[in-house]
Amino acid sequence: MPPSIDVNVSQVVDVVQPTINYEILGLTLYLPDIANLNWFAVAYSVGILLVNFGLYVFAPRIIKYFNSGKENNFQLTILRSVNMLFIVLSIIDYVISFVTDAYSNYFSGVAYTLLVVYIASFIYNALSLLSRKKFGREKEIDGTTLYIDTYNSRLVDILAMVVIIFIAIYMVINAWGLTSMLETTGLMGLMVAFLALTNSIWAPDPYYCMVILSSDMLEDGDVVHIEGMDDTYIISRVTFIYTLLFNTRTNYKTLVRNSKLIELHIDNLTKKASTDGLREELTFKIGYPVMDGTLDIKSHKPHAMKRFLKDVDLMFKKVIEDAKEDELIKVNPNVEIEWMMTNTGDYALEFKLVYFLDTLPKTKLTRKVRKHIVGTRNRLVRLCYESSVEHGLSLATPDLVQIHK
Repeated sequence: MPPSIDVNVSQVVDVVQPTINYEILGLTLYLPDIANLNWFAVAYSVGILLVNFGLYVFAPRIIKYFNSGKENNFQLTILRSVNMLFIVLSIIDYVISFVTDAYSNYFSGVAYTLLVVYIASFIYNALSLLSRKKFGREKEIDGTTLYIDTYNSRLVDILAMVVIIFIAIYMVINAWGLTSMLETTGLMGLMVAFLALTNSIWAPDPYYCMVILSSDMLEDGDVVHIEGMDDTYIISRVTFIYTLLFNTRTNYKTLVRNSKLIELHIDNLTKKASTDGLREELTFKIGYPVMDGTLDIKSHKPHAMKRFLKDVDLMFKKVIEDAKEDELIKVNPNVEIEWMMTNTGDYALEFKLVYFLDTLPKTKLTRKVRKHIVGTRNRLVRLCYESSVEHGLSLATPDLVQIHK
């Protein structure tokens, strides 16, 4: 009979327990110790992630609210990229922190920096909206009431931007534990010195932005003609660095630096100098009437010349009557269309049809402006041609030489 062996139950447990821990090591290595978790920190982290996810989803509405009536695609892309990068870095930081104890939360530091940038941008947009509503000008564009920037509102934006940037830098430096950089000879001193030395590069455009806004001559939605450019443009917006223009003929977007724009001659078609409207002219050349088989002006009979001028008068009167009934011709109904003889050339008489455009539409759509200005001109040219044919007058280039047998 084999000898009996006394076994202590606690010893068995001590022997078995380590074995069990080693078997599940692959799982417990990546799972947090629930008993020792800081649930407040976990809730805070999860809340931040959920808030960022919500901001990512609703970013288009938020950007549109703060920047109504402006092009927001670039701003939306930047904010969404920062938002998504913050979420990714936070998740990576969370995973690595449970894999190794030697990790120093570098990813969370970068994520925190992005969060500061995100919040700073959000606060700046909010303050910019408030400054436009308080100090800006209310203007209706495309049926929507917008608040556009003025000198005062942009000045508030600059002050807010400077304060927000310095606070953001201070928060980032403290987050990374680089407080020594806050000394006078540290980062702040270098930044001030850099800005002072490079002011000739970055300062002119913001300065002339303020000059443009203070003049009240160029605003969002204004239609302008610029020296050296053959086309007509709509001002989309005046920023700190550049002015964004829409070409009404080609639908191109054009950027002009403020320091360059201020040097050019600019005609603002929206801000008219008279209630009559913008004065436009159409020039037509009608050849001298050939009478008695000769081109000698002295041989023209008075009654023949009167008959010729009467035909011209009837032609333009017909154009004026048809223009009043044509809804596509945007002329001022309170100002009569006029015609006159302006030059007696060597081979033709020059006539001008003078009309005044109706008030330009308050829009940023190039199609509407193009129809209003170019469409009106083209319709009047067509009416003049139809009326000339009806009254037996030719608008063709007169012959320079006529041979009579």
